[in-house]
Amino acid sequence: MNQHEIGTIVNEILMEKLGISDTKINSESTMKELGGDSLDEVEIILELENKFGISIPDNIIPEVQNIGSLCKYIEKELGKPGEQLLKMETPI
Repeated sequence: MNQHEIGTIVNEILMEKLGISDTKINSESTMKELGGDSLDEVEIILELENKFGISIPDNIIPEVQNIGSLCKYIEKELGKPGEQLLKMETPI
């Protein structure tokens, strides 16, 4: 999965959870700028973890401040050995 595909899925989740249009979202946007509060951030991270079958640890959240860096982090995690097998085992 490439970064564009990841970005599309991330944008869909943001639009659903925050009730915003895709025109408001860009790679430099933060969840707070898009209207999300701390509870929204937690719900979005959990949704992303479930969708991609990865774990996004709390200590990494400050490093993925904007949507672009979050997508890059997800892409990196999906590229790790064993992640694809884990994804396949995660029920949808």
